[in-house]
Amino acid sequence: MQRSLGLLMMFALAGSASAISFQECILADGSKIFTDQPCPKNAKELPRFIADPKPPPPPPADPVDTAAPPTEVANTDEETRKNAPPPVPKPRKRYRCIRPEGGDYVSNTTHDETRWVPLWKVERPNLILDSGGADVQAAKRPPVASAKPNPEKAEASSRLVLVRDQCLLVTGSELCTMIRTERRQVEEKLAAASESQRPQLEAEGNQLDLEFVASCKTQTP
Repeated sequence: MQRSLGLLMMFALAGSASAISFQECILADGSKIFTDQPCPKNAKELPRFIADPKPPPPPPADPVDTAAPPTEVANTDEETRKNAPPPVPKPRKRYRCIRPEGGDYVSNTTHDETRWVPLWKVERPNLILDSGGADVQAAKRPPVASAKPNPEKAEASSRLVLVRDQCLLVTGSELCTMIRTERRQVEEKLAAASESQRPQLEAEGNQLDLEFVASCKTQTP
């Protein structure tokens, strides 16, 4: 029985057990036929076969995750933080401030707030921000009672004027001197401090030591 090549291949693909063999017959006129039977006489016979189709390749395996578990990373970060040296605090700024009313002081802030005071209290008229039209010369002394009072001067000296403390940043050797003075004061307080007071004073002393190193590296404490 003769069968076409397409039909034979269909049988081979549909089969699941073994390969299929057949003959390719080349006839005298050059035409070809394919059959699972012997070829006709005077035809050239070429054995052929179709192997079993190869099974599909297996699906690729899931990639192996080589990253460390998140818990291990978290533990490592925690250990690094524990073993790291304590951060060095920034040196505190110090300002030398003068009051329009007289006197000066040292502060860690610039004290930019303004206030109204009687003109007669002002000892430094150059620090008046707003005189309200008053004669700043009246700021030299408070109004006093006299046999011949001057109402105009008394009124002028009682006027309110706007003032603000003038604060300048302390730097250089003056700053180092201030830090050394503050450190000695802490030592004096520690000598007379109770056990409950010592931790805070010791922390303040350590802070001053770090500030001195940061600001005055070339000087001796």
